Amino acid sequence: RNYLDSIINVCKQNKIHLTLTSSPIFAGGKVDLLNKNSIIVQLKAIALINKIAYYDLSSLSFCNNRNLFIDHYHMNHLGARKFTLYFSHIFNNKSLINPLK
Repeated sequence: RNYLDSIINVCKQNKIHLTLTSSPIFAGGKVDLLNKNSIIVQLKAIALINKIAYYDLSSLSFCNNRNLFIDHYHMNHLGARKFTLYFSHIFNNKSLINPLK
């Protein structure tokens, strides 16, 4: 938490627009991440307190496709490409509504 707070502070001091996201996890983390919901709740709270956008993309529909992952936490090139296209679409649409400040 201290590390994340320090990054947020550096960004605020330097007027850097920050967005938090949880990236895809194989099977949405159901397989081996017992405290996922607690982590998501904490990240949402940190984002809200600091007025930072947060996107939970850990359980996208394609997270159940084992062929897109090297292991449970890392996508291969096919998965990374699919995620990058998905995220860039979301990020571009959201940032047009609320452009960088």
